[in-house]
Amino acid sequence: FFRSTVLECPFVRRHLFNRMSPTYTMLQHDVPQSGVGCHSPYGEPPSATISPIDPVGKQVGRWCAMAYKESARPPPVSGHTTVVIGDKVFQFGGLLSEVTLCSNELWVYSLETQQWSRPPWTGPTPPRVFGHTMVHIRDVIVIYGGKESGNSTSNRVFLLRYLESPMMWEEVTATDGWGAPMGRWGHSALVMEKVPMTQPWGPVHKQKPDVQGILFFGGMTPFGDAVDDLLFFDPTALSWTKLEPQGPLRPAPRRRHTAVQHKNKMYVFGGLTCGHGREFLGDLWALDMHTLQWECLPALKDESCYHHGARTGHVAAVHGDSMW
Repeated sequence: FFRSTVLECPFVRRHLFNRMSPTYTMLQHDVPQSGVGCHSPYGEPPSATISPIDPVGKQVGRWCAMAYKESARPPPVSGHTTVVIGDKVFQFGGLLSEVTLCSNELWVYSLETQQWSRPPWTGPTPPRVFGHTMVHIRDVIVIYGGKESGNSTSNRVFLLRYLESPMMWEEVTATDGWGAPMGRWGHSALVMEKVPMTQPWGPVHKQKPDVQGILFFGGMTPFGDAVDDLLFFDPTALSWTKLEPQGPLRPAPRRRHTAVQHKNKMYVFGGLTCGHGREFLGDLWALDMHTLQWECLPALKDESCYHHGARTGHVAAVHGDSMW
């Protein structure tokens, strides 16, 4: 898990959770201060083992600054989103350095040519937003929620048809039934291969939609409350379904956590609770997306490791059978 703003230290600490074990490993490594190259002023990292998942044999724990060949690039932002499609990285939105102003710019970085570009597009202009989600599913990119210009909490949904020339933005509304959920930000989203067999669905679908969709979890509402609900969005039917978890276990409501998918499970880590007694979280939960049952996984066993585990505003990704 990548370092959040909770900790202030000269090192970035990265936790590796292996689902096959399941075990945690904390990798301590150095950050290049100059932003150029991969060498650190602190010398060799404590662990110089070669990762079995690294086919070129590079050392684990080495950061390398990505190159870009021209002056045009995105402004500094936080709370933005990215998706990777082929050799392209799509980036949208984020909070600008002015703090009260958000971006609604779409940027594309080519991993092949190492160039940033702002592709032309048509359609309605998406809002200036941060804390939203961005998911690639089939032939569209779906933007949902966030805080517009750092103020109002949004429940708007935009589709980017990136295969069109020029690319086309489209704002969509729910077609019938339940309609769109209340606005939220700091939530998570990932592609769900098919809706599970578990009932009930809620008032939208009369029968189980046998399609891919997007699963949303958590976030913060316009009322300042964190939520723990599960929402399913069908980008074909443009409909929402509120899914009901099965069993007594479920994670605490939270925002600015991470969620990743491995096989048939969604793994949720960390985040921040709301209210006067808000708490930075370091717990790890797994949702079986076939049965909609939550499972609380073992906490970080080492006390110092757990201290660095609780965080919010971090990022996570799956590689092989591990979550980084």
